[in-house]
Amino acid sequence: MIKLNMTTQWECEKAGQNWTNHAFALYKQKMGDGVFKEKFEELFQVPSLEGFAAKSKVENQITKMKLLAFFGNLRKSHAHGVGGVGTAQIVSDPAFPEHEFFKPGRAFPVRIYHSNAIMADDASADRRGAFLKFSDETYRCSNKAMKAKGFSDVESPLDMELVTGSVDTCWDIPTLTGFMKAQRTNPALKDFCFEHPIIYYGLVDSLRRAPESYTDLRYYGHHVFRFRAKDDKERFVKFRLVPADGHPESGLLDFDDQRIVWRRERLPDEFRPQTYLRTEFAERLKKKPINYTLQLQLHEWEENDPYEIFNPVRVWDPDTHPWIDLAHVQITTLLPQDITERMIFNLGTQPESLGLVEPKSIYDHSSVPYLKAKVNPFMSKLQPINPPNPEPPLKLERHKYTLEIHTGRTKGSGTDSTITVILIGAWARTPPIKLDQAFMNNFEAGHVDILDIEAVDVGEVQAMTLSTDSFGVKSDWYVDSIFVVDRQRGRRQEFPVYRWITDRTDSITLRSGRASLMAHDSPVLRGLRELELEKRRERYQWAHDQKGFPAHLAAKTLNDLPRDNKVAQSLKARDLRNASKNGIPLRVKFNSAFRRWEKFDDCENLCKVALGEENVREFATDIWRTDFEFGRQILNECHPSTITRCRMIPPNFPVQDDTLRPQLERGMNLKQEATSGRLYMMDCSLLDGLSLRKPEHQDEENEFHPTAPMALFYVNGKKEFVPIAIQLYPQPGPENPIWTPMDSDFDWILAKMYLRSADAQIHQLVSNSLTQLVMEPFAVSTYRNLSAAHPVYKLLVPHVRKVFAHSLVVKEHVIGEGSILDDISPYDADGRKELIKRYYANFKFKMLNFPTMLAEKGLDDKEALPGYYYRDDGLLIWEAISKYVGDILKLFYDDTVALRDDLEIQNWIRDVKQQGLQWEDESDKGLPDGVRTIRELADIVTSVIFTCSAHYAGHNAAQQDVYSLVPNSPMNMRRAPPKRKPRKGETEMEDIMEALPDRQASCKQLNMAIALSNLGIEEEEDGGCLGHFSDRYFTEDRAQVILGEFQQNLQQIGETIRRRNEALDVPYTHLLPEKLPKAFRV
Repeated sequence: MIKLNMTTQWECEKAGQNWTNHAFALYKQKMGDGVFKEKFEELFQVPSLEGFAAKSKVENQITKMKLLAFFGNLRKSHAHGVGGVGTAQIVSDPAFPEHEFFKPGRAFPVRIYHSNAIMADDASADRRGAFLKFSDETYRCSNKAMKAKGFSDVESPLDMELVTGSVDTCWDIPTLTGFMKAQRTNPALKDFCFEHPIIYYGLVDSLRRAPESYTDLRYYGHHVFRFRAKDDKERFVKFRLVPADGHPESGLLDFDDQRIVWRRERLPDEFRPQTYLRTEFAERLKKKPINYTLQLQLHEWEENDPYEIFNPVRVWDPDTHPWIDLAHVQITTLLPQDITERMIFNLGTQPESLGLVEPKSIYDHSSVPYLKAKVNPFMSKLQPINPPNPEPPLKLERHKYTLEIHTGRTKGSGTDSTITVILIGAWARTPPIKLDQAFMNNFEAGHVDILDIEAVDVGEVQAMTLSTDSFGVKSDWYVDSIFVVDRQRGRRQEFPVYRWITDRTDSITLRSGRASLMAHDSPVLRGLRELELEKRRERYQWAHDQKGFPAHLAAKTLNDLPRDNKVAQSLKARDLRNASKNGIPLRVKFNSAFRRWEKFDDCENLCKVALGEENVREFATDIWRTDFEFGRQILNECHPSTITRCRMIPPNFPVQDDTLRPQLERGMNLKQEATSGRLYMMDCSLLDGLSLRKPEHQDEENEFHPTAPMALFYVNGKKEFVPIAIQLYPQPGPENPIWTPMDSDFDWILAKMYLRSADAQIHQLVSNSLTQLVMEPFAVSTYRNLSAAHPVYKLLVPHVRKVFAHSLVVKEHVIGEGSILDDISPYDADGRKELIKRYYANFKFKMLNFPTMLAEKGLDDKEALPGYYYRDDGLLIWEAISKYVGDILKLFYDDTVALRDDLEIQNWIRDVKQQGLQWEDESDKGLPDGVRTIRELADIVTSVIFTCSAHYAGHNAAQQDVYSLVPNSPMNMRRAPPKRKPRKGETEMEDIMEALPDRQASCKQLNMAIALSNLGIEEEEDGGCLGHFSDRYFTEDRAQVILGEFQQNLQQIGETIRRRNEALDVPYTHLLPEKLPKAFRV
């Protein structure tokens, strides 16, 4: 398991590179075979490791080294180097056990620091280093002393120290301190080499003389760490970093160098500059990204495993412990030299799923990494403010830029923070630049700040990083956009932001407004894109805690939402709370003090006083009792999707031809009328058996009597849509009669009230609440899987940004216990949730595709079903949205191949399906596993936009008109329906008034209707109608032309609707484009 020859020599032989480590032979030649054998026997003797005294010596050594460093007697190794920034992405199909930190596909920002261990001269013989920091946060520092020196103490989740050579030169603290002393002079190092053959061997194995490049070397982590996988088995791990292309390693010591390995100075015939390695790294990066592979070895602990497992001078046999690919590391950008020189690496910086092995004594093999983890960061903080070698690896020209910063207009958008910016080019970036202007109050809400800065020339500015550094009252900052003007090149670029920048979100990285697919991005943008999504996936996590519901964002309250999705105040929540609290308006005068209604005039009076007589539509107080008006409201008011074409009379709705013959004006029977497309059903049977809320008082007046009706509608000879039969429960029988217009007027009105009351439950909880909750998986997946540069993100985010807040409001104030429906609906919270679950069990996404929904329900035939203006206007809106979406997508997808290769969009739809809509079981919700065609993608995106705008308006704008006059559509009925048909004249108006909700509930119903009818178009945070976006996500000229065409199409649709409405007695205005919100009101 443990071998000595599986070192650099073995790796060279494996790669066909001829190189031999002669250290053992050279040691034996000088010291003899006997000494060689004796030294190796000493190496493998296990020292006593137990006891408090032994452990305290470790802490004493740490203290001693800190003191030496403080008084300048101990120098930091790897003091001068070159740094780069990029990404480390965990392999997608790992061959190692499932691990909390190293999740498949996870992307990390990563910094690499290449350096020489001791020598300032790159041409010398020295150990070379590759330090990795899984972070790229530089300038957010809370320690004032460190900040003054330019240091950052930002935590990274993981730091790695990797060096050339697979064998170390020390195996415990005594050998470490001995090695550190020996490096001061060549004679001392020579003596140390002959103290032990493994020291000689390790030095030959690790030194590289004048290598061609830092990038073709192999870097090993000699120390062993814990590896806590999810299966809880005890494992240990080693790491290494190798060139991704397998390039042969340069700089290996030849025999002559090995004979005098302690002589490190450059050779006389070497003429390259002292910093040529650093310059070569920068020049290489300027041409293209640098790629490495990070690998690991694992050892699963077994009883009686040898102590030598932890020995850094012994390697693990790669035959039994193969090197496994862990991550692809791509470095795209050169770090500014001042940042490079001030980076702090700490071996102890590790996630909980990794970790140091705590030593028991100074002779413990784990004592070295433990000591380094305590001492090295301390030494780094002591380095001088001006490092001895501040020169950058490449001289970059200075450049002048102008920043035009547009702070958001809403209240609270401005900030008093110190703003820092970094400009990022194709391979270089500027140091952090503070944007404060002396004696100026910058970054106020609604202001545009124009700032001139000077920094290194990074070429075309592809991205920028913004951060705030203040913990004051006004530290949060909302930015609309930033323009960068390259004054020397005459180039102006727009960077859309439309986000909050806070002290709690670290920095944010922006890219120019040009939309793009990942495949078309430059390497630096591709890396930034992966990091953007990784950060979003951490912030936008799925929650699967409500069975029978779509999955949602892991946020329980509005305060838990990400800052970009919060609202200053939920106006809808405020209105619903007020609706629940408010009782009867004081201006409403009744002739009686009873809680129940005495006469219809009182209901009408409430409606007029509460709304204002000028706001009460004529039908609400005049013709609401007629069948024509009843049918018109079903088709075109607040629940226009409730009906389905009746192709066959259901067996549990046993209405007879003779019963309805007076209603069927064409002389046909029911079967013939159904075939002709003139019969339609409303089915509320899902309400049957739902749990009811408990009345406040156990008396008959407060009992709740909901029904689960089925109803048949007919398009008569006048092309009027009218009800012709109502059955109040889904189970037919003698005590469940079918009511028709042939019954007495009051009996028929009462049957229609029960039907409207049931339909109101489905309207509020299914067609409204559930449909809106179904949008949340699309919103979660959009933020988790689509970069801000993706065209579909830009299309969707104006419509879904507030979905999370809206869903929380709906769950709390409509569905959940304590909501306003507790006072209005007959069902308790469990009943309301059960209704949603019943419907969602059979939900298919295609029902949100408006044309498909119409066809599936048989509502698409304009000849058979005239006067269905929700359908007619909705189709116009759908086609306009569809054209807009399709035209935008065609700008970025040349063909279906590009679409199928777009991992972001494929991950997006897969996440919606698997984690969002079908998280609980395998029930098919109608979404594909992947998007195959541009048309398919356009339909999905159009469905989401249409649902957030036209569907939302079509099911909410008329709530005030429909529900404010309570008899027109009562949310609850307090009297049980008759089980038999009364005699003619037996039912009177008093019976109807007694069946209505009491006055308090009626007022809350009216207040709720007012609240839900407000679509928020005029409101500051959620305002704006469809097609008009205050946020400019697309900056391309072609995209702006398409948006202009969309706006023009909507304007023409509005003119078409208004011309049509001129001929209508009751104009249909709910889908006028200027009345369509672009998103749910919050």
